[in-house]
Amino acid sequence: MGSFEEIISTFSDDKNMRGKEFERLCKWILETDPIYTNKLEKVWMWDDWSGEMGKSSARHKGSAEC
Repeated sequence: MGSFEEIISTFSDDKNMRGKEFERLCKWILETDPIYTNKLEKVWMWDDWSGEMGKSSARHKGSAEC
């Protein structure tokens, strides 16, 4: 795998598309990195998040703790 800079250098020049690509990268990291896989039950893309997570929503917007 390349460095963070190498990865984001492949992203689109379009700001909206670049944001979506960055969001997918963050989701992938949170779902596959051993530090987070045991701490997070689910990671949502912003458009898919219902906003109904209870107490932890202020701390972990877009993710749910196990």
